[in-house]
Amino acid sequence: MSTSNASQRLGFALLGALLAAGLLLAACAAPDGRASARDPGARPAAPRGPS
Repeated sequence: MSTSNASQRLGFALLGALLAAGLLLAACAAPDGRASARDPGARPAAPRGPS
C-alpha cells in the first residue's frame, strides 16, 4: 500500500467518524415531536367523530 493511499484512507476514516459523531449529537439533542402551547400536564382533547 502506498503512503498517499494510506493517508487518504485515514483522512476519509476521520471524516466519516466526524460526520457520524455529528449525526449522533444532532439526534440526541433534537426534541421529540412538536412543542405544545398548552399546559404539558393537561389531558389531550377527545377525538371528534361524526355526529
